[in-house]
Amino acid sequence: MVGFRQTSFLKLGNKPIVPAYLSTCDIKFATGVCFASAGTGYDNATSDVLSVIPLWKELEFYKEYQKKLRGYLGKEKANEVLGEALYLISIGTNDFLENYYIFPGRSSQFSVMEYQNFLVQIARNFVTDLHLLGAQKIALGGLPPMGCLPLERTTNIFFGSDCIEESIAWPRISMRS
Repeated sequence: MVGFRQTSFLKLGNKPIVPAYLSTCDIKFATGVCFASAGTGYDNATSDVLSVIPLWKELEFYKEYQKKLRGYLGKEKANEVLGEALYLISIGTNDFLENYYIFPGRSSQFSVMEYQNFLVQIARNFVTDLHLLGAQKIALGGLPPMGCLPLERTTNIFFGSDCIEESIAWPRISMRS
């Protein structure tokens, strides 16, 4: 999850990167920070598999960030900044590629459709929690055609590294859930 002021978003050309929250030690955090943990997913089991920060912990860091921002800007100004911020969320691919289809835990517990519904419910709860914390502008990115991701195409090397058709259908099904 990345959160930053809308005006900062429009000026990202001047800001080479959005700093990671955990490595931000100066006042730059007031213009936006990144809470993302590469490799995480909606499912806590995905973060366990990849030994990364789970989504629920990212939300805890966001709550901590809000307190720091209010201490720095004052409650009224901080609430304004948080309400005007753009929250970008792109997550879910690892739940399938690094968890469901690799390890037997979730795939023995859920069918593909059941797992998708499980993830959709987690996403719904996460967005609701974020909104209750003051987020107004939330962009939730969908899953790309996973069968065409380089990681998946390289597993299909004996067949010309083409897209894996079965994998392309996963996000289409998921987006209907």
